[in-house]
Amino acid sequence: MSSSDHTVHQDTTLKLSRSDAVVAVLVGCAAVDGVLKAEEVGRLNEVLTSSRWILESGVEAMAGATTHALNLITDHGLPAVLIACAEAIPAELRATTFALAMDLALADGRLGSRENTLIDQLQRALRIDGDLARKIFDVLLIKNRASGRPDL
Repeated sequence: MSSSDHTVHQDTTLKLSRSDAVVAVLVGCAAVDGVLKAEEVGRLNEVLTSSRWILESGVEAMAGATTHALNLITDHGLPAVLIACAEAIPAELRATTFALAMDLALADGRLGSRENTLIDQLQRALRIDGDLARKIFDVLLIKNRASGRPDL
């Protein structure tokens, strides 16, 4: 397949703040299967409340940012939102954002096909080096291995 088959055109009208962009990435990762389950919401809230740029805004602002992110994804589509997010997230926070998103994707100890596709899109959008992405994946897979169902 040629690279033009994977080209996503940026919606130039979609401009996000740094915190809105990070929230949108994390919400997109948690809701990639089209459903935001209670355990995903819980894990998402844990990640957001532990992030300095969200803590400063307060819980109500966090809830509003989550709803805003869901609306953006619904209105513009996840690929376009990811591109806008990458533009809004400063270079020094891209690997951190990628790691937080990967942590959410691996919350059940596994990476499904939709999650894998999202992580690939996010890696490209944030321009995360393949070696770094693999290191992040390996560490978070170990961290989250206990979160999934035990193999019997």
